Amino acid sequence: MKKAMNEAVLVSQCISGFLNDYAPKHKTGSQHTIKSYKTTLEIYIKYLEREKKITPAQLDWNCFDKQYIEDWLVWLVSERNNKPETCNVRMASLREFLKYAADKNIQVLSVYQNSTTIKKKKCSKNMRCRSLKFK
Repeated sequence: MKKAMNEAVLVSQCISGFLNDYAPKHKTGSQHTIKSYKTTLEIYIKYLEREKKITPAQLDWNCFDKQYIEDWLVWLVSERNNKPETCNVRMASLREFLKYAADKNIQVLSVYQNSTTIKKKKCSKNMRCRSLKFK
């Protein structure tokens, strides 16, 4: 239990560092982008809590496993009625966080790399969706 609690603290510290330090100072000056990152992480954590019964105190890096993320993307469409474009923006935000986390903690590198194999949702043919690329 103590190990899980410690990992939950590390995950939450990483989220805080990403949102409060890295994103605004090193990634973007746009408050809209930072808000998108924050909203994405809030939605993902609430999804884990409601659908997977994983409380914030139980968070660990396994909670960002590829299968959880793919299930979340399906849930975004089925339960929140999100369009593919929105899902792609959410996925890009989550992936950016995982990239940051992997830079901070080498144990997260495989989680980040697995997230990069998740395919983008197909969008209608408009410029915004076609120009959105996952890095």
